[in-house]
Amino acid sequence: ANGSIHVNPPTALTLTSGPGSDAQTVCAASAISGITYSVSGITGASASGLPAGVVLTPSPGVLTISGTPSVSGTFTYTITTTGGCGTGSATGSITIHLPLTAGTIASVATCSGSSGLLTLSGNSDNPARWQYSTDSTSATWTDISNTTATQSFSNITVPTFYRAEVSNSCGALWSAIATVQIHNYWVGGTASKPNDWN
Repeated sequence: ANGSIHVNPPTALTLTSGPGSDAQTVCAASAISGITYSVSGITGASASGLPAGVVLTPSPGVLTISGTPSVSGTFTYTITTTGGCGTGSATGSITIHLPLTAGTIASVATCSGSSGLLTLSGNSDNPARWQYSTDSTSATWTDISNTTATQSFSNITVPTFYRAEVSNSCGALWSAIATVQIHNYWVGGTASKPNDWN
């Protein structure tokens, strides 16, 4: 009697899309780059943890994750196969950012030489940096290495302007400019009252 025994290798998933495609970041309402895996000898596959709007599509020898996410956050997915020699699995992550909102900073008035705190509100992401200037109409701004939503100021003796840059994978935006104004800061007389110091 003659016979044959065919031995299949264990089921395995191999990422065939670009390196890092299984750990990508996109903006909400933007399609992800397709994530593909090669696989053989299976009868089915499923994925858990995908964001709404993103699906797994099996086809002979290939599993594809694609779609346009409709939610924000970081989602870790797991692919599991059925059939074949054992169970194959693969994991990855998809991070979705909301479209940017720069937010606003409330202006304040203080006494000369005082200190205080400015707060960025209504922003979609933390600031990448802050800037200040003593002339809001010029291009001369000084960077402040601060990535939090609050910014302190101290010993302000002239009106000073502040703004914050908010950024993520969707781009970068500047907040509206806020002013730290000085109470009773004399900016010069008028034609009718050239010596009006009060």
